[in-house]
This record gives sequence, structure tokens and C-alpha cells, in this order.
Amino acid sequence: MRPFAAVVVAAVALQSLACSKPQPPEITVKDARVTEVNVGGLTVAVNAELYNPNKFPMTLQSVTGNVKLEGKYDLGQVTVTTPVSLPAGVRTPATVPLAMKWQNAGSMTALVTGAETIPFTVTGTAAVGGEKLSVDVPFQVQGSVTRAQIAQAVLRSFPGFPPATPTK
Repeated sequence: MRPFAAVVVAAVALQSLACSKPQPPEITVKDARVTEVNVGGLTVAVNAELYNPNKFPMTLQSVTGNVKLEGKYDLGQVTVTTPVSLPAGVRTPATVPLAMKWQNAGSMTALVTGAETIPFTVTGTAAVGGEKLSVDVPFQVQGSVTRAQIAQAVLRSFPGFPPATPTK
């Protein structure tokens, strides 16, 4: 009877593993930093690590993000569709640049006269999918941009000033 019981237990275990429910991927946002400021807007690079806990590959299909400066200047929403392959059981680094446009010139000039560092929050979702699972994974991260970066962008908007250059 013992060998039969062991076979039944093994069969039940194999069936439960074969029918295991797909798990959503994990996103750990490391940081967000402003990589460019110009008269048109700013670009925020979101650096993250993605983990696919499943036994099948998935793809980061798109990232949608919204940037808000000082908690009140909303730069709107942007979607970036640069697919990133997420192999099964592997941690994958990803950097997604979100190019945001100034919603109005008043918000940009108001920031020039404010504090030395201007905090921002990026709120968004990462659309991840595969054959067996498709899910939107939410994220939020905070960072800052300097008043000097904003002021330089304002100055560059006037004729005769040099064009925008990426920040470090």
C-alpha cells in the first residue's frame, strides 16, 4: 500500500504544479532622475528591476507614467512602448525614459523662483504580458530636479542662447 500512496501523492503534487496559477511580475523601482530639461519639457529616466516569477517568459510591453512637480504642477501622462524581454525566474534591469511636456509656460517660470531643489513624483503602470498572463503593475517613485536646470531651460528658450544639453 505504501508505494501506491507515494504514487498518488506524487501525482497530486505534479498536477498542482502543472496547474499552478501564473504570478504577476514584481517591479522594484530603484530611482528616477531627470536626464534632460529644455523649453519643451523634461525627461525623467525611471530605473527599475523586473522579476518574472513564472516558469514562462514575459515581456514588458509598455510603461505609462505621469509626472507631478512640487505636488501641484502636473506634466500630464506619457506612454513608452519599448518592449523588454523578461525571462522566467530572472531579474532584469530596465530604464524607461519618460519625455514629458510642459503643460504651460507659467509652471516652468514659477519653478525658477522656488526652492533650490524641486521634488517630483512619477506615478504609473507597467504593462507586462505573455501567453498565459497580462497584467498592469503599478509603481510610484520620487526624485528631484534643480532650480538651475529649470532656469537654464528658460534661458535657452530665448533666441541667441545655446540649445538644450542633457544633464548629468
